[in-house]
Amino acid sequence: MKTIRLSCLLVFIVCLGAASASAQVTVPLTISGNQATGEIELPGGVAADLTVIFESTTGLDATALQASATLVDPLDSTLLARLPGLGLPGTFPVLLRVEPTETSTLSFRGTMTVSLYTYNLTLRSDQPLSMFCAHNGGDFEDVTKTETMGSYRVDGSGGSMSEFVVVLDTRNIDAVINQKFDAVGDLLQAQVGILPSGLLNTLNFRLGLARGFYLLGRIGAAISQLNQLNDAIVAQSGLVIPDTYQAHTSLVNTAGTLRASIDTHPLWPTYGARAKRGSFCVRTSACSICSLKPIDGWPSFSP
Repeated sequence: MKTIRLSCLLVFIVCLGAASASAQVTVPLTISGNQATGEIELPGGVAADLTVIFESTTGLDATALQASATLVDPLDSTLLARLPGLGLPGTFPVLLRVEPTETSTLSFRGTMTVSLYTYNLTLRSDQPLSMFCAHNGGDFEDVTKTETMGSYRVDGSGGSMSEFVVVLDTRNIDAVINQKFDAVGDLLQAQVGILPSGLLNTLNFRLGLARGFYLLGRIGAAISQLNQLNDAIVAQSGLVIPDTYQAHTSLVNTAGTLRASIDTHPLWPTYGARAKRGSFCVRTSACSICSLKPIDGWPSFSP
């Protein structure tokens, strides 16, 4: 009798765990200007604050955007196949979807930023985390823009709607940096025959200089070239480079995608633990845009 009761209890626990692992909730969004905010609340106390910010948007209202969050199995082989070599944190195995509604006329120019703030995770140098996104069920890619201490805050940047997950990211940082250089190069290569050759040559030249300076250990100079690459794209956005996302159309936000890939380049964590990167601005050692300063013991970069 005891054996039967114990077996039934084990079955109940397994079934309960499976149900929790597949729990999905709609995230009600509040719209204010170019920003949407919501609260993610999942079984087991898994929760986060969600913020989506658009650079410039039209048609953003309560009927334009929808978000959902799913508590997934951290060992789900189908999901892990889209995250080669990476894993999901057991305390926050959440798949987030942000997308236009079926009737949405939402459009935005430039980039969008998705931010998560959760008490379920802690920013630690020995357990580095990153935000990844995927499009249309494809493989996930690193879109981490900033991370901040105090539980866990992370921003990811992109040029279109996406699926998002926070992952345990133990990759070698030098490999990540080179992969990002490759990713930007691939995006530029895809524009051959679409964008003017002179503009592409200029953009590739800046990217090549950034990579060359990085290989020489001149980190400040490499960052400067990435900023100049970004500025060159901004200067031609909407003029030569398409920069608009439009819901349910075939428009490609080329400028936003390129800028997001540059904006999420992890070059500057080379000098220390990935856990510190959210306390230091990617642009300069004393950024005039966000006013962030180097943290104690962090080297100042100079070209």
